[in-house]
Amino acid sequence: MPVWILTGVLILLAAVFFTGNRSVITLIRLQREVQALETEKQALEDENARLKETIERLQNDPDFIEEQARLRYNLKHEDEDVFKVTPK
Repeated sequence: MPVWILTGVLILLAAVFFTGNRSVITLIRLQREVQALETEKQALEDENARLKETIERLQNDPDFIEEQARLRYNLKHEDEDVFKVTPK
């Protein structure tokens, strides 16, 4: 087989291998995108679980409701005094 035919075949294979929809570069890019999406999915699932737990506690745990009211809305009991300390 002449060298120029072998060279042409190798160039053709390289062109197919590195260009087009199924090229190695495209597959690597898609693999990275899949990994990023899986990481984002896991983060969203974790956040969803945390929010479900918060909802459950808000519906069933009076102590948690009181704690959140004190933290978020600066609420207090009638017999309590609240002091706000600000740094200099």
